[in-house]
Amino acid sequence: MRVRPISSWSLVRVEDNSMTAGGIAIPESIADRDKKTCQIAEVVAMGSEAFSDQDKTPVKVGDKIFIRKYAGIDLPRETNDKSLYKLVDHNEIVAVIEDE
Repeated sequence: MRVRPISSWSLVRVEDNSMTAGGIAIPESIADRDKKTCQIAEVVAMGSEAFSDQDKTPVKVGDKIFIRKYAGIDLPRETNDKSLYKLVDHNEIVAVIEDE
């Protein structure tokens, strides 16, 4: 499935926190104990009107960002792709993660 966001929406890939570095699956009931209020995601595509109300676009495709935990619309997963994709409005992007 190919998704092209429109208007002020952006397509993001959310980092999967349900597995440990060693590949052990973390049950959702335990993962929820962490109570994080935001998620790390990567911008995959942006609609033509995303950030059009600003002089300079603060986010670009490929950027790592923080989004609110329950932001956006979850998209159906493809059978061969384990990534979680969401459509989020540009107002739901909280911050850009910059390398030092």
